[in-house]
Amino acid sequence: MSSISVLISIYKKDNPNFLNDALNSIWDLQTFKPKEIVLIIDGKLNIELEFVIRDWQEKLKEKLIIIRNSKNVGLTKSLNRGIKLC
Repeated sequence: MSSISVLISIYKKDNPNFLNDALNSIWDLQTFKPKEIVLIIDGKLNIELEFVIRDWQEKLKEKLIIIRNSKNVGLTKSLNRGIKLC
């Protein structure tokens, strides 16, 4: 059983291809998989990012933990929120 958690924070200006590539690298390209991926969504996202998240949610199920900030609070606060869940 793996004991690694991966923490990612994204916001509306992030490139959806980069998010998809990151999740692909974390999950599909690794032989030692994390026990969970904690994804902090920092405020509202664009539709392209939402589509990437939805696809990964379907694939990873409970391994992908999604936390949404109601508004953009910045990377530091978002990651600190996520650390509490890892």
